[in-house]
Amino acid sequence: MQKNIIFITILLFLGCSTLPRSQGEDNQVVIFASPEDKLQIQPFMDMVFEKVIRTPQREPEINITWQDPWEIEQYKYRPNLIIISLDHPSDSTGDRLLHRFEAKQSQIENIFIAEDVFAQNQQVVSIHAQDAIHFQQIMDENGPWLKDEINRSINKNVWSHIQEKGENIALQDSLHNQFNISAFIQEDYKLISQFNNFLWVGRGYPYRWITFTSIMESDFSTVKNAWKSISASYKSTMPDINLINILRSEEKMLINNQKIRIMRGVYEHLESDTGGPFAIYLFDGHVENEVILVGGFVNNPGREKASLLRQLELTIQKIKFNRGNNE
Repeated sequence: MQKNIIFITILLFLGCSTLPRSQGEDNQVVIFASPEDKLQIQPFMDMVFEKVIRTPQREPEINITWQDPWEIEQYKYRPNLIIISLDHPSDSTGDRLLHRFEAKQSQIENIFIAEDVFAQNQQVVSIHAQDAIHFQQIMDENGPWLKDEINRSINKNVWSHIQEKGENIALQDSLHNQFNISAFIQEDYKLISQFNNFLWVGRGYPYRWITFTSIMESDFSTVKNAWKSISASYKSTMPDINLINILRSEEKMLINNQKIRIMRGVYEHLESDTGGPFAIYLFDGHVENEVILVGGFVNNPGREKASLLRQLELTIQKIKFNRGNNE
């Protein structure tokens, strides 16, 4: 009965030509499963979405909410939905439900993804498995792909909302003139500090900062040396900011066909006795032995920070270096 409700609701809305805009948190995923199925599949979904951001509190990269199938009417306009069905316990509508998604754009065996089902800028994932063992196999094989698709959908909506706030052309021009970098900077950002090799912009509460720093002849060959060079640089440019020597990590991301190192950690703001998470991207500069550090810092005491850091990182990931066009 519970799973029949999912099937009927989707049939009603797939035929709608005019859809409202999706509503709710961009980085939230609502999973619909019967109570019986949830007991068997939740451990495997937890592993797929296990990444946390230290802010310094542990915050999930993606917020997961579980709901019963009959509650889909209440959540149908959320931007990211996952509907899961197991044949055992018995489910007479599982196969028919999946057929509603077969013609959509992304498909891997037992996982189907449809866009704009109930609302615009929405992604709906349907996962069909025979039982818990089969579901585990599906997640083992396709969990990373599923997480990438969810992150792609989240980032698309986050970036759209960022751009809707307008751009600060004066700050964009200043960045271009100083670093020969093109970037989208929101209209409500202000210039905080600027000198020879450094630019610091940010906005008010909740505080978000983006910094650009050019470093020459520094050693980034190892993680230890990279942290040493980064700490020395920020100590000279932002003396009230202390990059704490705990909860540090490094990862790599492919940006514009280049592997970019990302240094993560938490900082304290000495003047206000507060702090939060940061991410610093290491880009090759315009000339030999130049490294350009682009950092994102969040300060939002007592509240969630991971989603704010995602906004800053998207801005950083989309910057363009005007190679071969130095002025």
